[in-house]
Amino acid sequence: MQTPAPPPVDGPGPAGRRGAAIDAHVFDAFVSTVVGPDDDARSQLIDTYLSDAGPRLSALRAGWDLGDIEVVANAAHGLRSGSAVFGALRLAELLQQLEALARAGRGELGDLVADVEKEYLDVVVTLERLRQGERTMTG
Repeated sequence: MQTPAPPPVDGPGPAGRRGAAIDAHVFDAFVSTVVGPDDDARSQLIDTYLSDAGPRLSALRAGWDLGDIEVVANAAHGLRSGSAVFGALRLAELLQQLEALARAGRGELGDLVADVEKEYLDVVVTLERLRQGERTMTG
């Protein structure tokens, strides 16, 4: 008999949406594989993600502000994989959409860039909660 999956870690989500900023299964599996139950190592892992993701998000925004779609696509690509590994699946999905549309040279991407930024902020808040050992579960 399979144990039911725990629900995702709850975060505010973009545009007031309540939802999973971090998927608890993905996050826990990644952390346990990489560092095990060590809280200090988990905190360092979160620091590593945030120290990489913040500049990538800034590059994405700067590229958009300058009209450099190639920079937008490259920054979205770089941020997407790390976000997915950490369980920020909604953020990774938005980044994948943004990258694909930017590479295709399609459409007005401003709303999608704003959605990425909002979702990233929710991910940061949720990761900070996880760093503190707090876990608000939905369901």
